[in-house]
Amino acid sequence: MKIGVGDPLRRAIDNSALSLNALGKRSRLNPSSLSRFVREERDLRLSSAWKIADTLNLDLTLIRFLRNAATVTEELEEVVLGAGEQIKVIGSKSRHEPYLAAIETAVKGGSVWYDRLLCGKDISHQLHTHLRRLIDHPKVTVRTTKKPYFGNLTVTDHDCVLVLPAPQVNEFYGIRFTGHTQSLRFSDYFSTVFQAYKEASDQVQDEARLRGLCEKECPERI
Repeated sequence: MKIGVGDPLRRAIDNSALSLNALGKRSRLNPSSLSRFVREERDLRLSSAWKIADTLNLDLTLIRFLRNAATVTEELEEVVLGAGEQIKVIGSKSRHEPYLAAIETAVKGGSVWYDRLLCGKDISHQLHTHLRRLIDHPKVTVRTTKKPYFGNLTVTDHDCVLVLPAPQVNEFYGIRFTGHTQSLRFSDYFSTVFQAYKEASDQVQDEARLRGLCEKECPERI
């Protein structure tokens, strides 16, 4: 996804004491690409923008309305692939396999902690399969509660995506909040909800418990 914060980034780079070579080295980006960006010959992806923002201690903020399921799932996949330290999710009905696979890639890379709160009476089969592959990972925590939760929330270091149901079948909307400040706010919100639900929830620690939650394995739950 192309970003709409190019001008603030260019000003920050121009005002920085770092050369493009030094900035590229610190942010792990190609200096020639940075040079083309500064000359307005190309845009940057959000993942590259955050690397520059981190290096220059710049807080970028962007809020976008995601108008259909295809856009939401595309953005979710990009968000989790860009995670540096954390992925926090509230929701039980994730079915988009590339998004779930992207979480697995981030976690198995070794640096990302993954917390998920499952709400309601059951979880999707795709989510069951996904969590089954991660349930024994030391950086993964899964809890379940029968309390319902409206929508789905995914929070990472720089991004938050709030997914909301739509009136149409198999359709949903989303809002993407991008930036350190926004992410910290939603991370605090996640922690508050996680703590509030904690007393009424249980930690899921094995495959047998996951299988008992799956809508396909236990169709009588539907």
